[in-house]
Amino acid sequence: MLVSSTGHIKLADFGTCVKMGDDGLVRCSSAVGTPDYISPEMLQQQGVEGIYGRELDWWSVGIFLYELIVGETPFYADSIANTYARIMNYSTNLFFPEDVPMSDIAKDLIKRFLSDAKVRLGRDGVQHVKNHPFFKNDKWTFENIRHSTPPYVPTLNGDDDTSHFEDVDQKEANIAD
Repeated sequence: MLVSSTGHIKLADFGTCVKMGDDGLVRCSSAVGTPDYISPEMLQQQGVEGIYGRELDWWSVGIFLYELIVGETPFYADSIANTYARIMNYSTNLFFPEDVPMSDIAKDLIKRFLSDAKVRLGRDGVQHVKNHPFFKNDKWTFENIRHSTPPYVPTLNGDDDTSHFEDVDQKEANIAD
C-alpha cells in the first residue's frame, strides 16, 4: 500500500506480473504474483496456459482487506507449499479470528472476494464492488473520493523524497546479497 503525494492510497505489487492483453485477459502458464495473494485458479493452471481476467485482482483485494483488518494474510503458512495448499482449500481454510473485531459487512465483502472465480465479486465489473454495503457511507462516494481531503497528506520535498520510508540497516541489506 502506497500513499500518494495527495494522501490517497494506492495498491501496488512490486513482484512479478504479466501484461494484460487488449481483450482484458491475461494468458500465462505459471503462477505469477506474491505467494500469499495468488488465487486458486492461478495455482490450478501451473504448467498449462490459463486465461484470466480481473477476477484475479479482486481475489488479491480480498486478501489485502483481510490483512488490513486481521494483521496477517488469511492463508499464511510456514512454507510457500503450505500456503498454496491452504489457498487451494480456501473454502475450509478461511476463518475470521474471534479476537479481531470485524463487522459482518466486512466479512461478507472478504468472503465474496475470496470465492470461486465464477461468482467472485468484481468479476462482472467494478460497479458490483462499489454497490457492496461495505462502501456505503456519508463522507464520500466513488465519484468524489479523489477530491476529498484524506486524513493524512505527507509533506514531501520533491517527487523523489523517500524520507517517509523506513531506513534499511546496511547489515541486513548485505545479508540478502
